[in-house]
Amino acid sequence: EILARLSAWTLPEGEKGNGMKELKAFINEWKQAGRVPRTQKDIDNEFNKTLDGHFTTLKLNKKEASLIRFENKVHNLIEGEQDRQLDREQEQLQRKIDEAKKDLNQLENNILFFANANQNSPIVKEARKQIENQREQIELLKSKVKMIRKMSSDN
Repeated sequence: EILARLSAWTLPEGEKGNGMKELKAFINEWKQAGRVPRTQKDIDNEFNKTLDGHFTTLKLNKKEASLIRFENKVHNLIEGEQDRQLDREQEQLQRKIDEAKKDLNQLENNILFFANANQNSPIVKEARKQIENQREQIELLKSKVKMIRKMSSDN
């Protein structure tokens, strides 16, 4: 029923802020309904896919949409008492952070080779863009780890 209502939901014209509140209400209602049985995980996947479509309609930035989806995922793991899976998720995130930091360090070292180059050069601009993207990725991953820790301690 919740999935059917979410699928039929449309964003009221010019009400992006209210649209986000309504989507969060759907998410909370979904959480309150309880855990989806393993045999019907496709319903959970369909719910998340439908949410993604609405996030696109709302033109949410990638970080915000990613954190909302991740919060829903962590909630499902906590509700399902899947502590081992939650620990694994946190370990994977930490490995990704470490790897991203190494990549960032490499990119920052590479940019030093362009110290005397024209700063408007496409190569220099691309390198700076990659550095910024890597920093944003690290911050997103750190936010996800914090979310796991906070949600785990709240339960």
